[in-house]
Amino acid sequence: FSWSTDGGPVNFDMHGEKKNDGDNYTSYWRDRAQTSAHGSFTAPYDGTHGWYWKNPGTVPVTITVKVSGTFEKLYRL
Repeated sequence: FSWSTDGGPVNFDMHGEKKNDGDNYTSYWRDRAQTSAHGSFTAPYDGTHGWYWKNPGTVPVTITVKVSGTFEKLYRL
């Protein structure tokens, strides 16, 4: 995977949520003030896995995500 912004830095949390486990989640990687990140990831359990980004600035940013491999779907909430 890789993601990047078109401008200012963002805070992010890469996390996973087990199926049928309420509001519980596991954070795999958190950081602040980043404009990109990349790596590889193998899900340790069934469920949803993804990122949460927060723009601490005042100027809007666009985040571009690229993934490869086997996954059921990629969607934006």
